[in-house]
Amino acid sequence: MESLAVIGNVSRDLTRYPDDRGGARLGGAAFLLSLAARAARTTCAAVGHSM
Repeated sequence: MESLAVIGNVSRDLTRYPDDRGGARLGGAAFLLSLAARAARTTCAAVGHSM
């Protein structure tokens, strides 16, 4: 496999707990698949987006 096309979302998740812990993290299927592609030493590209 030379490349991987990803259809999915990338999200910025904000959390806040009652004890003031929390913060912002990136998530979503497209983001996690791109991390997996990087770990597999292949390329990954988004094939669409929405605003």
